[in-house]
Amino acid sequence: MLREISDNTGGSYHEYSKKRPLDQIYGEIEEELRNQYSIGYTPDRPQTESGFRKITLTLRDKKLQVRAREGYYAGNSA
Repeated sequence: MLREISDNTGGSYHEYSKKRPLDQIYGEIEEELRNQYSIGYTPDRPQTESGFRKITLTLRDKKLQVRAREGYYAGNSA
């Protein structure tokens, strides 16, 4: 359940075990945070159109990884 929530929201999931102690998990989180970027954009459809808007990101360098949510719900503010 937590893994699914983290995948759907663009987050990460780290499970503690004897093979993966907390110091290793903290190290992975530190590395993720050091390599994090934030991207913004302006939608081409007006905000008055409600519904789900899919987000698709592609990379030129296939060695890199994108972690992002699948999209968002645009609401009608009227």
